[in-house]
Amino acid sequence: MVFTEISSRKNEIITELSALETDKKRRDSLSLFAFEGIKLFEEAVLSGIEIQKVFFTHKALDAYGKTLEKAKGADFYLVSDGVYDKLSSEKSPQGVFVCARMPEKLSIDSDTFKKASESGFIIFDEIQNPLNVGAILRSCYSFGFENVIFTSGCADLYGGKCVRAAMGSLFKINPFFVRNAEDAVKKINSFGRRVYCADADRSGLELGKTAFAKSDSFIIGNEGHGVSEAAKALCAGKVFIPMNEGAESLNAASAAAVIMWEMKKPSLIRE
Repeated sequence: MVFTEISSRKNEIITELSALETDKKRRDSLSLFAFEGIKLFEEAVLSGIEIQKVFFTHKALDAYGKTLEKAKGADFYLVSDGVYDKLSSEKSPQGVFVCARMPEKLSIDSDTFKKASESGFIIFDEIQNPLNVGAILRSCYSFGFENVIFTSGCADLYGGKCVRAAMGSLFKINPFFVRNAEDAVKKINSFGRRVYCADADRSGLELGKTAFAKSDSFIIGNEGHGVSEAAKALCAGKVFIPMNEGAESLNAASAAAVIMWEMKKPSLIRE
């Protein structure tokens, strides 16, 4: 492996990248994002993410050198522990920091959207906690919802907290972006597909007693006020999760996981 050594925290490359995890405007302007750890590195390589730069410590080079070489075409940098500390936001870093190009951000007006509607979407309606976004993405990939829609009010997919919480699932989904959930529902409805929404109102359809089609989509609403009323009015129905009397509603990530499992259960359960 050919690499460049960096020992100064004031190095221009380090200075430019140190804020990439937390500065959304910078990420968007460069179409780049950053993440840490050998596991995420391997997931990114397997998923075909374009890795531009890999930074590693002496210890990481000894432990993961052969694995790091899998990032074909990337620039490699051996950095001192002090330099790595400037890049890292982890409490117990593995010494691997990656700069990668964001995948294409897809529009609901793209040619692939109608085809994607055949297997249904999970729509993130202004979910603002990046840990919730990341956790829901893990469930999306686990349960077979690889096409996801994000409204403009959602937490940034490529922020450090979301990337870590998604645990590699972010690299395996197809992200579509839309101004609001209402526009997404209208578009899906125009294909003759159904969209349901999560709602605590027990007058809706009870999860577990409702049959879903493979092409059905589902909206998960904002942590505070749920699904927008405009989008809710366009849905085929509201769905509630049956729980013990007096129980508080589940948080967005937990509710999403329960709903996705129920929707995909017939194809996931093996005899």
